[in-house]
Amino acid sequence: MSVLLADIDATCAALGYYDNDRYLAEPDALQGLRHLIWILRRDLENHEYRRHLGHSKVLQTDLVHMLHDYVQDEEYADALVRLLVILTNPTLLLYRDGPPKDFHSRKVFMELIEILQGYKSAFTQDKVWVPLYGILKKGLEIRIN
Repeated sequence: MSVLLADIDATCAALGYYDNDRYLAEPDALQGLRHLIWILRRDLENHEYRRHLGHSKVLQTDLVHMLHDYVQDEEYADALVRLLVILTNPTLLLYRDGPPKDFHSRKVFMELIEILQGYKSAFTQDKVWVPLYGILKKGLEIRIN
């Protein structure tokens, strides 16, 4: 197991927990979110870190709940939206030359699509779209003097 995979697991475990009512973030959860963004920006060609995060289901178990409960905190909201955008990037954007031809790369490609499809259920909840709407509304507001 790669050292960064263990680091991903430790970072995800240290984000906090959802108690079926509210997400309770650990004091250093914001640094953990930023660390996950840093790791994903340095992902390998086989997208090992992205796949590992997808299989750990951190988006479904932590990130969507954290977004709902910490949307008022601009730093948390910014880090969460950045991480959600990186994680939900379409697979074809990762493969700029189109779907791979060789067997192993094709298998990784299909695995990434399967992970993205698993994210869909997390985005069917209203508790995700209400905070995202608020963030987008705030970002699109034009100040008229």
